[in-house]
Amino acid sequence: MSRCLRYRNTIICEHLAGQYVAGTMTPRVRSRMESLLVSTPELDRAVAFWADELSVVHEQLPPAVAPSTDIWQKIDSKITSTESSSQTTEQKTDANGWWQDLWVWKTASMAGMVTSLALALALFFPTENAVQPTIAGANYIAAMSAHNQSTTDIQFVISAYKKQPNNPSRLHVQWSQRHPQSDKTPLHLWAEDKDSGELTYIGLQPSPEQAWDLTKPSWLAIANSSRLLMTSDKQLPNQQNTRFSGPCVQLTEWKT
Repeated sequence: MSRCLRYRNTIICEHLAGQYVAGTMTPRVRSRMESLLVSTPELDRAVAFWADELSVVHEQLPPAVAPSTDIWQKIDSKITSTESSSQTTEQKTDANGWWQDLWVWKTASMAGMVTSLALALALFFPTENAVQPTIAGANYIAAMSAHNQSTTDIQFVISAYKKQPNNPSRLHVQWSQRHPQSDKTPLHLWAEDKDSGELTYIGLQPSPEQAWDLTKPSWLAIANSSRLLMTSDKQLPNQQNTRFSGPCVQLTEWKT
């Protein structure tokens, strides 16, 4: 598949758009992504969709609470009284106590506003100096369809990420929006060697909410595979127990 056609593939568009909107891309990858948005309408539409989905998070942020008019009047009154040259020692002591209480209240209020603003900016406008997630892009991807059926009717995508300093090698299973997962029963994953055809058992799929951590042998099996298979039990894949299968493709690194 050519580079141009690759970025028009629905599954790849959704995968890249989700990472772009969530802010998990490195600055260089993000720059490349933004140049592709200009020339690839399919990718641009996918980004718009994910932006709408995540906007719910922004709407749920707590609103900033402004002090009431009565509070501001008390503040003005206390400031005026503390600046008066005829103020007694007892009055000054009371004013200082009120001022300390006031600053505690103002500090707490401002801290809440700053925290809300920082969260919103971190979600929607990641900066160049922000700490970027270790996982920036998948190293391998397999588009899975029902076994022995049309390979164009993709049910879900398996993405494999190489080990990073703070994260082990891992897999993510992402179902197609057109084919949401109906059966939540975990499946068994196998990798078929691209040279010998030997099948290697990877393991039992965890719940959809969990990342799938890989051991070194499991990672090497996927890296050397030509195809991944999902079975309903731990027996070797056959016509009866194989539920899904799909070609495993190694992805190149992003280049500007």
